Amino acid sequence: MDIQQMKFRKGSINDFDNLNWFWTENHQKTKEKFIFRINKGMQELWVVEYRECLIGELHIVWNSVDKDEADGLKRAYIFSYRVKPNFQGKSVGSKLMNKVLDRIREKNFTEATVGVETNEVHLKKMYNNWGFNDFIKTKDIDHHGFTSKGQYKSVPSYDLFLNKLW
Repeated sequence: MDIQQMKFRKGSINDFDNLNWFWTENHQKTKEKFIFRINKGMQELWVVEYRECLIGELHIVWNSVDKDEADGLKRAYIFSYRVKPNFQGKSVGSKLMNKVLDRIREKNFTEATVGVETNEVHLKKMYNNWGFNDFIKTKDIDHHGFTSKGQYKSVPSYDLFLNKLW
């Protein structure tokens, strides 16, 4: 695998069909909400393409109902950070994260937040290495995941961390 052959780019609505390794029928309502928000400019999808296959994704929300996540002015929220298992540990995710953080800076936002499951110590360490060091709060409602009825999902508790980009 040659990372030079990978394309890191802003995704499109059509890319959801090529991310079918994650976006199954169980996530249909969330997918619909994401597409709506992307079309309205409220959210961006970023993807990694390798040999015409999508192997990773990361989303940015510019303005969330939870202003501790994203406030529409200076703070953006990143989530749904996924890389196909056989591409993990090969710097693919790091490069995708750096592209997304650059995009947030490009839009003149000065802060980024991320949610990490409370018991995932190794993931907290990974995000700490990217500068997500300031604990904000613990949550148990996902404002970006939806039930089949369109309600926000209750999830295992996760911690919200802040990265001051400038």
